[in-house]
Amino acid sequence: MNAFMKLALAVSLLLAASTASLAEDVSVLLPNGESWRGDTSEEVTVRYQDGTEVTGRITKSADLYIVLQMGDGPDGEILLPLSELASITSGEGHSSAPDASGDDAPAATGEAAAGSGGNVEGDDDATSASSKGSKGVFYIPFRDKPFGGMVGDSIRVEELREIISQADNEGPGQIIVLDIESGGGSVIEAIRICETIQEAKDRHTFVAWPGYAISAAAYMSLACDRIVFKSNGRLGAITMHRSGQPVSDEEERRWTTMLEHTLEEAGHSPYWAKAMVKNAGFLSYVKDPVTGECEHFNQYQGLPGEVILSTYEENCVVNWETAVESCLAYGRADSKEELAEILDLPSWNELGTGQELYDDWHRTLIKCKEDIRKTNAELGRLGEFNRLTQITKTIAIYRKWLRWWRDAPNYCFGKIPMEKDIEKMIEELELERRNLARRP
Repeated sequence: MNAFMKLALAVSLLLAASTASLAEDVSVLLPNGESWRGDTSEEVTVRYQDGTEVTGRITKSADLYIVLQMGDGPDGEILLPLSELASITSGEGHSSAPDASGDDAPAATGEAAAGSGGNVEGDDDATSASSKGSKGVFYIPFRDKPFGGMVGDSIRVEELREIISQADNEGPGQIIVLDIESGGGSVIEAIRICETIQEAKDRHTFVAWPGYAISAAAYMSLACDRIVFKSNGRLGAITMHRSGQPVSDEEERRWTTMLEHTLEEAGHSPYWAKAMVKNAGFLSYVKDPVTGECEHFNQYQGLPGEVILSTYEENCVVNWETAVESCLAYGRADSKEELAEILDLPSWNELGTGQELYDDWHRTLIKCKEDIRKTNAELGRLGEFNRLTQITKTIAIYRKWLRWWRDAPNYCFGKIPMEKDIEKMIEELELERRNLARRP
């Protein structure tokens, strides 16, 4: 998962003077119980538990991650998962210290409310938004054959931001469809995608069209205004793992709380969260036969017609029939034409360049994976050359890696050294090469 956690964010950088004058207070609680407090103008050094360090300004602190501004331009910000951090030291001298509050973690925000509100989730918002703009669809595939792309790898936020920008150019009220086929991937990248969706919801309607949408892909789907399943659709099992092992109870609690907020913001019952994250989450519902409204429960009520969706011994995954009956999904569609009908559109009128955006990124990703594999193998064969040739070939490989950091940063992290480390290694090798050249 580390390979995907530092994908660059597409944001604008304020001028330094403006940043200083608009600095906001920031506090960070680290997994070891230490906390750091400062503001968004301070230069800090963040140390990972493995000893790696990165430098920049903390512009955001959330339950599961911080955002670090490292440079100018669209690639200037990275997300750092709190679970991997050891300390934060300010350029002004103060560093993270034991949290004086006595709390181990930020408190969960309140108790989840019962029920889903009763209507088909996202329907009212979708109808009002789609009536504002043209009757077309901005479509982006978040998928790859045969089993779907991985979130943070084939599926990333950059393409979504671009398609949103294209929709903005057409004016508010556009419909943006996410064609999702994925078995999961990076939680951090899924959070970035969901936040991007939430930030644009006041302008456009987002429709998730999931087939196989598990874990991080399910989370992305649940952030949308509407969910329309495919016949083979499966959605759920939003679990968190690190290197194949379950995360701590505290991380799982934070993740569940974040998912509850996402569900409520999209008009769904927050009780879906625990049932999909943990094996210990109960979920049931009753449906009004007249209005079709659903009310969900996290404990068995013994009501007439109550349907159990998840017990304390299973992780909730739903198919299209269950999702529609329980008011999680709006309908079923197996083609773009069927989806247009579900969305009350006269026909499928595709706008924007979503398919092209995805295809371009996928080609770049394939080239990056292959080149990094080949160059790593090439480094292992350099022992047959003299030292001067070794240095020259190594520098050429490192310069290739720097280009991949520019073009595919999410894949590079965890696969090759960080950019600054590569630049330092090149500098040292060039110095060694000059010294060798001076020898008689």
